[in-house]
Amino acid sequence: MRINVIGSIEVVDDDGAHVRLSAGNKELLALLVAAGPAGLSVDRLADETWGEDLPASWESATRMAVTRLRKKLGDDVVPRGEYRLVLDSDAVDAWAVLDGSTPDGGRHDPLTTVDVLPGLDTTSSLISSFTLEVHDAQLRAALSLLDDSPDAADLRRLLRFVASRGVDDAAASRILRAASDAGLAAQVAETLDEYAARMADIGLPVGPEVAAFAAELLGNGAASGGGVTAVPSVAAPAISSNAPAVETELVGRAADFVAGLDLATAASTVLVVGEAGSGKSSVLAAVARGAVEAGLVVRHTRARRNADMSFGAFFELIPTFTQWFTDVGAVLPSGDRA
Repeated sequence: MRINVIGSIEVVDDDGAHVRLSAGNKELLALLVAAGPAGLSVDRLADETWGEDLPASWESATRMAVTRLRKKLGDDVVPRGEYRLVLDSDAVDAWAVLDGSTPDGGRHDPLTTVDVLPGLDTTSSLISSFTLEVHDAQLRAALSLLDDSPDAADLRRLLRFVASRGVDDAAASRILRAASDAGLAAQVAETLDEYAARMADIGLPVGPEVAAFAAELLGNGAASGGGVTAVPSVAAPAISSNAPAVETELVGRAADFVAGLDLATAASTVLVVGEAGSGKSSVLAAVARGAVEAGLVVRHTRARRNADMSFGAFFELIPTFTQWFTDVGAVLPSGDRA
């Protein structure tokens, strides 16, 4: 059996047939892939599945979901009483990338495809962390290929890698220069334009090394006839608000709203306490929307049970966090990482 999660989530059995998966099957499979061969405990799996919306019978619901997936994949892949995948690393494309090997059999290039575990309606920190790891492994693989005397086909593949995502400044510059030196000027010019557009889409600037290379390309006329119409700008990344919607009208809570908004605009830290069901979340949602209307940037996140990282509640505070963190080198001096 083979599981591919780069570009699309699909399962291919030993006979080459695709296994049909429901949306629930895919979300559970994604969590087990992100957990790696070690798997998860039932409570951690439930927490990653439902977050704060745990059903009353969360343990039995989790076990039933695993049972349904086991029927699709088999007892040998999802053993009874366990919450893990029993597969070799080369049987899961993302695991193979993390191990530094080149998986085969998937529909998408594991190097140039940016989407990992795509199409899921989840805010799982486990999946976000796993995606970061795969992106880092893809970058290492790209640089390794660059250092291994790449031919023209390899360089075109590396250019697709740059164009498909925001790659950190130093790596992108190295790839672009190598391809330019190999005589792929037209492809380099096209890649620069796509790269700059991609960075703008995710709210990141083009770094100084790529901007300097683009200026050189414009200056020597290598981009004549198309591509690179301007030197990409280097600017601070924009951060937008993601304040939660106000779902409940605040009745008789005007004083709480005004006090909360005053504190939010004046204090560095505000702690709101109260009995369960007293309306803390509704007041805070209204305060957040009021702060946005007042011109402040509001980022919303939530704490999770059984978090596997310190300060994990802040994981989602940065917009398009996965891509931003992968590419943060684009705004840092060469060699520096956050």
